Amino acid sequence: MLKDVHLIEAALETSAVVLSLDGSAEQLFRRLAETCAIVCPVQWAHPVTDHERVHGWLMAHNPKPAAWALC
Repeated sequence: MLKDVHLIEAALETSAVVLSLDGSAEQLFRRLAETCAIVCPVQWAHPVTDHERVHGWLMAHNPKPAAWALC
């Protein structure tokens, strides 16, 4: 998990979205978000399994789906 902290840091400084294929890291950060409110603004999306919504968000500036929220 420590090797992926930079993803959370970057998301907090920018769009608050992490696009990653790493489902294990996503689950770890979702658990962390239950007790650490600072990561709550971060949204995490898998660009392959959630391709349509990721593409829509990137290309059309659609709202970020609530399902992406860590908490």
